[in-house]
Amino acid sequence: CFIQVAIVTAGGLQANTMTGLFSLTVFTGLLFGIRGGLTMAGVNTLVVFALAVAESHGWLRTPKIVVLPTVLAIETTYQMATVATLLAVATRSTRDALNRARREVEERRRSEQALLQSEENYRAVFNATSDALIVYDLEAGRAIDVNLAMLKLYHLATKEEALACSAADLSANEPPYTRAEGQRHLQRAIENGLETY
Repeated sequence: CFIQVAIVTAGGLQANTMTGLFSLTVFTGLLFGIRGGLTMAGVNTLVVFALAVAESHGWLRTPKIVVLPTVLAIETTYQMATVATLLAVATRSTRDALNRARREVEERRRSEQALLQSEENYRAVFNATSDALIVYDLEAGRAIDVNLAMLKLYHLATKEEALACSAADLSANEPPYTRAEGQRHLQRAIENGLETY
């Protein structure tokens, strides 16, 4: 608004501050995005048309100071240099941000692929063994994974069926595999971290 007021009070389209409209549009675009820049460009276009009408009807005072063409050329060059610098900074910042985003996406994709490969390797080894394996979450108090050998040993059809069983359900409850012995093994696993039986 200040630039538009300055233009009106300084003599309209012939005012030195006219080139400020161009910078104002670029600054607004950089600060508020493309919509802000387009809105300001529209407002400034309306201001220029209004000034043209006002000047043609003699409603604006003429400037008291005559501006030499050299001064106008220098001012325009300065404005264009400012705009070019701002656009260069904005373009570089945008390019840098896009490059960072590309690198992050590529890094994430590689991490996800490595994780997938690791999971496939784990699953292959886990299921290849002939021993029945049960991964038990001690805090939750339930099995979170079982292998194929475990399903065969307990005559279970699916992994979900096995995970629904409690430790007591899986116990033969015959020496040496009694429920009490199973609980002792679980307690030792809690204390020592790993227990095999």
